[in-house]
Amino acid sequence: MNDEEKIGGLPIYPTEYNDFAFSINSCDHFYINFKGSPFTWWNGRIDDAYIFKRLDRIVLNQAFLGLLGCVEWDHQARV
Repeated sequence: MNDEEKIGGLPIYPTEYNDFAFSINSCDHFYINFKGSPFTWWNGRIDDAYIFKRLDRIVLNQAFLGLLGCVEWDHQARV
């Protein structure tokens, strides 16, 4: 989680996500790689009030990844 996962809207401060990031790291979980746009949500506005965010993510532990091997997630465009 970082400020590169959002464009527009109010700023994101580390204090808002530090607890979540700490819990992910302390449990030895990690995010899998993805292809496509870094953003999975858009507020639908095209004026100065637009917001793009990465809301969706997949978190795995090492044991589960060992069962699957190589994992990659593809962010598909909305149809």
